[in-house]
Amino acid sequence: MNQPVYNMFQRYIEKEIIPLGKSKGFGQVVFSPLAQGLLTGKYRVGQPVPPDSRAASKNWGERQLKESNLIKVEQLSKIADELGIKVSQLAIAWILRQDNVASALVGASRPEQVVRTARLPAFSCPTMYCNRSKRFFRTKARTGNPVPRLLVSRFY
Repeated sequence: MNQPVYNMFQRYIEKEIIPLGKSKGFGQVVFSPLAQGLLTGKYRVGQPVPPDSRAASKNWGERQLKESNLIKVEQLSKIADELGIKVSQLAIAWILRQDNVASALVGASRPEQVVRTARLPAFSCPTMYCNRSKRFFRTKARTGNPVPRLLVSRFY
């Protein structure tokens, strides 16, 4: 087992680590699938940072809360709304559908976040949403590996 950071913004493992895991027979137990809160939808373009958030208490926000990232999350939020779920649930569903990902370590600061995440296994994302994501992010083709499914073709 390997335990890398992996989310829709941090995908460095797709180039070499995931293919190595597949060839050698080990999987990934990823952490930070919500990009330290960025993929929750609580940070919005032109809106102040919520006072009880990670970005309000640390210097974290300057790096992560770039307008280009927030726009991508807003577009992902529209997909989540169409599906009747939270953007955080969609981001975790995307992670769990990736080849070679065995599990995702999801942190929570409030009990309702745990409940929302626990409901996720009942969610199944329709395939049509898998094919609508290419316009939001750019993905590089991986040798011998398909570009990740689910939302990557619409989000990345």
